[in-house]
Amino acid sequence: MILYVALFMQGYITLKDFLSIDDNKIYLEQKNTNPLSIDKKITSKGTILVVDDEVGPRESLRMILKPLYEVHTASGGQEALRFIQNKDIDVVTLDLSMPGLSGIEVLKEIKKLRPNTEVILITGYGTLNNAQEAIRFGAGDLISKPFDVAEIISMVVKSFERRSYTLKINSLVEHFQSLQNSKP
Repeated sequence: MILYVALFMQGYITLKDFLSIDDNKIYLEQKNTNPLSIDKKITSKGTILVVDDEVGPRESLRMILKPLYEVHTASGGQEALRFIQNKDIDVVTLDLSMPGLSGIEVLKEIKKLRPNTEVILITGYGTLNNAQEAIRFGAGDLISKPFDVAEIISMVVKSFERRSYTLKINSLVEHFQSLQNSKP
C-alpha cells in the first residue's frame, strides 16, 4: 500500500488506476477499455532494466514492475550498456532524453549487443520524429511521461510476449537450418 501512496503523491498514478490487487492478480483500469487483469504467475519470470536519469520515474517504474518481474535499474546509458553486456535482459524501459548517451544511441547499442531484447522508449517529448526514429532502430513501443500505469504494464506484457515469439521463431529457424545442413 505504501508503494501506491508514494506513486500517487508523486503524481505518477491516480486512485482510479488500481481497481484491486490480490495475491495472484493485479487489476488495473485502462483508458477506454475493459480493466486489465495480469496474472502474476505468467509475468514473474522476466527480467527488466529500467533506464532513466531522473530518480522519480526510474523508482516509480521499479516499484510498479517489481511485484511482477525481476527489475534492475540504471541511471544512464553507459551504466545500462555495461549491465546488458553482463546479463541477458528481456525488456528495457529507456528514457529518450538523458545526459551523455541519448536514448536512441543506447537503443542502437542494445540492439547490437542483444538483438532479441525488447525496448520501450519513454519520453517527456513525444513527437512523430521520435516515434519514427525509435521504430527505425528497433524499439517495440514509445510512451510519453507522465505514463499511465495500466498502459505501461500492458506495454511491458506485450514486449515479453513479442520476445517470447521471437525466440521461438529463431529456435525453429535454427532447427530447420540444422536439418538442412545434415542432409547428404
